[in-house]
Amino acid sequence: AKIESNLNNLAKNGKYAGLFQLSDGIGGAKGDQRFDPVIATKATIYYINHNRKQIEPSLIKAGMKWEDWMGYMAHQQ
Repeated sequence: AKIESNLNNLAKNGKYAGLFQLSDGIGGAKGDQRFDPVIATKATIYYINHNRKQIEPSLIKAGMKWEDWMGYMAHQQ
Protein backbone atom coordinates (compact mmCIF):
# COMPACT_ATOMS: atom_id res chain seq x y z
CA ALA A 1 0.00 0.00 0.00
CA LYS A 2 2.90 2.37 0.70
CA ILE A 3 4.27 1.86 -2.82
CA GLU A 4 0.90 1.94 -4.54
CA SER A 5 -0.83 4.88 -2.83
CA ASN A 6 1.44 6.25 -0.08
CA LEU A 7 -1.18 4.78 2.32
CA ASN A 8 -3.89 7.10 0.97
CA ASN A 9 -7.10 5.08 0.63
CA LEU A 10 -8.58 7.84 -1.57
CA ALA A 11 -5.71 7.77 -4.09
CA LYS A 12 -6.64 7.48 -7.75
CA ASN A 13 -4.40 7.03 -10.78
CA GLY A 14 -6.28 6.67 -14.04
CA LYS A 15 -8.42 3.55 -13.76
CA TYR A 16 -6.71 2.45 -10.52
CA ALA A 17 -8.03 3.42 -7.09
CA GLY A 18 -7.59 2.97 -3.34
CA LEU A 19 -4.81 1.78 -1.07
CA PHE A 20 -3.63 -0.92 -3.44
CA GLN A 21 -4.54 0.89 -6.68
CA LEU A 22 -6.92 -1.83 -7.81
CA SER A 23 -8.57 -1.77 -11.20
CA ASP A 24 -12.33 -2.17 -11.17
CA GLY A 25 -13.41 -5.69 -10.21
CA ILE A 26 -10.02 -7.03 -9.08
CA GLY A 27 -10.53 -9.37 -6.15
CA GLY A 28 -14.24 -8.54 -6.18
CA ALA A 29 -13.81 -4.84 -5.28
CA LYS A 30 -15.89 -2.74 -7.66
CA GLY A 31 -16.26 0.98 -8.15
CA ASP A 32 -16.04 3.02 -4.96
CA GLN A 33 -15.54 -0.15 -2.87
CA ARG A 34 -11.87 0.14 -3.82
CA PHE A 35 -11.62 3.22 -1.57
CA ASP A 36 -12.74 1.22 1.51
CA PRO A 37 -9.53 0.00 3.22
CA VAL A 38 -11.10 -3.21 4.55
CA ILE A 39 -12.70 -4.21 1.25
CA ALA A 40 -9.54 -3.26 -0.69
CA THR A 41 -7.35 -5.32 1.66
CA LYS A 42 -9.60 -8.38 1.35
CA ALA A 43 -9.69 -7.97 -2.44
CA THR A 44 -5.90 -7.70 -2.58
CA ILE A 45 -5.44 -10.83 -0.45
CA TYR A 46 -7.86 -12.69 -2.72
CA TYR A 47 -5.99 -11.46 -5.81
CA ILE A 48 -2.56 -12.45 -4.46
CA ASN A 49 -3.85 -15.91 -3.51
CA HIS A 50 -5.40 -16.28 -6.96
CA ASN A 51 -2.08 -15.38 -8.60
CA ARG A 52 -0.26 -17.81 -6.35
CA LYS A 53 -2.55 -20.67 -7.38
CA GLN A 54 -1.89 -19.83 -11.03
CA ILE A 55 1.89 -19.49 -10.73
CA GLU A 56 2.92 -22.01 -8.07
CA PRO A 57 2.59 -25.15 -10.21
CA SER A 58 5.06 -23.72 -12.73
CA LEU A 59 7.46 -22.80 -9.95
CA ILE A 60 7.31 -26.32 -8.52
CA LYS A 61 8.03 -27.78 -11.97
CA ALA A 62 11.07 -25.50 -12.19
CA GLY A 63 12.26 -26.63 -8.75
CA MET A 64 11.42 -23.27 -7.18
CA LYS A 65 9.40 -22.34 -4.13
CA TRP A 66 6.84 -19.52 -3.81
CA GLU A 67 8.15 -16.49 -1.95
CA ASP A 68 5.95 -13.66 -0.67
CA TRP A 69 7.54 -11.00 -2.90
CA MET A 70 6.31 -12.95 -5.92
CA GLY A 71 2.75 -11.93 -5.10
CA TYR A 72 3.62 -8.31 -5.68
CA MET A 73 5.65 -8.97 -8.79
CA ALA A 74 2.94 -11.16 -10.32
CA HIS A 75 0.48 -8.30 -10.42
CA GLN A 76 2.96 -6.23 -12.45
CA GLN A 77 2.74 -8.66 -15.37
